[in-house]
Amino acid sequence: MMLARILNGLDALRGRRSKGDHVDEIARLTEEVNRIKELLLIGRQVDLVDFGELRVFMYTDDLGYKQLGGRYKGFTPSPSSRDWAQPRREPQARYDNTCEPLVSFLLSHYWVHSLDFAYFDIGCQYGTSAMATAQVILSSGNANHVYAFDPGMAGNLAATNILLNKLQDIVTFERLGVSYDVYPGLVFIDSGHSENNRLVNRGHDLTTLSYVAMCTSLDRYAEEKGISTNAIVKIDTQGGEPEVLKGMRRMMETYSTTMLMEFAPHALQTRVQPIEWLAQLSNEYALYEIRDIDIFLSPAHHVNPIRELGQFVAELTMRSEPYTDLLCLPKKLPGLDSLQARLKRT
Repeated sequence: MMLARILNGLDALRGRRSKGDHVDEIARLTEEVNRIKELLLIGRQVDLVDFGELRVFMYTDDLGYKQLGGRYKGFTPSPSSRDWAQPRREPQARYDNTCEPLVSFLLSHYWVHSLDFAYFDIGCQYGTSAMATAQVILSSGNANHVYAFDPGMAGNLAATNILLNKLQDIVTFERLGVSYDVYPGLVFIDSGHSENNRLVNRGHDLTTLSYVAMCTSLDRYAEEKGISTNAIVKIDTQGGEPEVLKGMRRMMETYSTTMLMEFAPHALQTRVQPIEWLAQLSNEYALYEIRDIDIFLSPAHHVNPIRELGQFVAELTMRSEPYTDLLCLPKKLPGLDSLQARLKRT
């Protein structure tokens, strides 16, 4: 009804435009109509994207979808007998390959050293990275389970994508936010930017919306699900990383827990001092920066050890894109020296 009234008023004003009246009012109402249309249509249109080894439903108004080339888009959902698994590759071969994608390289370190583990993908969006990891696990002849979490808009499609690719036996999706405790929390979303859905740093722009979702901590989730093993954890929470780590202290202290996570000082400093936070983390972890690659799909992994934290953060904040990804290797990880030596070769 509100939209109809605005449209009627807009039409009436346009009828008098020839007289030069109400031009500013027309512009204001036009902007308001576009805003209401955006709110009504957010996340409504879906397309099927085919990456070859994976098919993924995505929202067409999302930045990630818009950035894809046309050759991936416009497929019709249909039953398929396609074998989604990657060709079989032994863990040792992956581990010895200096051009192996970083995630499969890290998984192989655990396998080669006979370390059982679960994989956690926090902020999985459409589930693409979780499913790609699952395919590596299957193609390596293993059965480690993947747990994927996302309370944002893209998470609406993650469970369906997992079924579409027939990975439901190895990937569990949870429509939950991951933080420091169990509680109902606010999820903040920016229209057309599912990559920026978050539990922290409320936006004050009119394009920032919010809704309520349940949150958990990794320690509580692992306890409830009976998960008691080492872990590899990917964290992409748009500044919510301190809360995630606070909620997985028991996992970090008890098991060899490797982490891949985004680091954005401007998003962290609303709650912690980024340099101090990194310094505390460096007591237990060897820290590396991952730059300019996709850690899941790149044919190589290039990481640089972080030696001087203050200099690293200062230099990062001066970049045109003031954020990066970190690889955090637990200092108690069996075979750490071998792993670090392999990283130096890349």
